[in-house]
Amino acid sequence: MAGVVNGQKNIPPMKNKLAEPSSPVRAINADGIPLSSKCVDVVITNPPFGTKHNAGVDMAFLFAAVRLSRKAVYSFHKSSTRKYILKTIKETFGTSVGVEIVAEMK
Repeated sequence: MAGVVNGQKNIPPMKNKLAEPSSPVRAINADGIPLSSKCVDVVITNPPFGTKHNAGVDMAFLFAAVRLSRKAVYSFHKSSTRKYILKTIKETFGTSVGVEIVAEMK
């Protein structure tokens, strides 16, 4: 398992949030994502939401996750952006990426 965090100060909190803290973890301090494509099996991301001052950053997180993952990406997004995200994924990746809504908060 590798944790990619932005800034040295975020490494300890990331390690503390793991379900199995005793698992071996390699924390990578990265301000970008200097990892090769398809280098991990699964990516779990909770991107910052794309609002006024950071428009589009949520999709940048999602695109990076798709690039890095060999098998699956689990990503949290606001329900109000679902149609846009599904449309953008289809336009960007075509049929090479399948999308499934696995949970919805109400």
